[in-house]
Amino acid sequence: GHAMAAGLSLHRKQLARFQQRFVEVAQRLLVGNSLNAELASDGALSPSEMDRNFAEALKLAGPWGQGFPEPVFDGVFQVREWRVLGGRHLKLSLAPDAGGAVVSAIHFGGWTGNEPTTRVRIAYQLELDDFRGRRDVQLILRHLEPA
Repeated sequence: GHAMAAGLSLHRKQLARFQQRFVEVAQRLLVGNSLNAELASDGALSPSEMDRNFAEALKLAGPWGQGFPEPVFDGVFQVREWRVLGGRHLKLSLAPDAGGAVVSAIHFGGWTGNEPTTRVRIAYQLELDDFRGRRDVQLILRHLEPA
C-alpha cells in the first residue's frame, strides 16, 4: 500500500448501513470548492529547460509522492502535428510560444473527439523518452485547453 491507501472489511448485512453512513459523511464534508479539481503549477519552463539534462535532474530529485508531488509546469504552445493513439490518447508535436525546438507530447485519455486548436495552454510534466531506444524528452500533459 501507500500513505493514502485505505481498506476495510465488513459483513454483507452491514453493507447497506455502511453505504448510508458513508453518503451522510461525504455530503457533510464535501461542500463548495472541495469538489472542484485543482491543478497547481510550478510555472513555465524556458525552451532551453525542455531538454534531457533537465528531465534527468528532475527524475533524480525524487522520489515524488504525497506531500512532495512531481513538478507540473505550464505554458502556451503551437500545435504542429497531432494524432489519436489507441482511440483514447492524443499525441502531439508542440512548439513553445516562447520559441525553441518542437517537443513531443502525449495526453493519456485526452482524445475528446474534437481536434485540438492550433494554439493551446497546457499543464505538463517533463519526462525522459527512451521508448524504442530514443534518448529524448516528452511532455506528459495533465491538462490541455485552447489558448
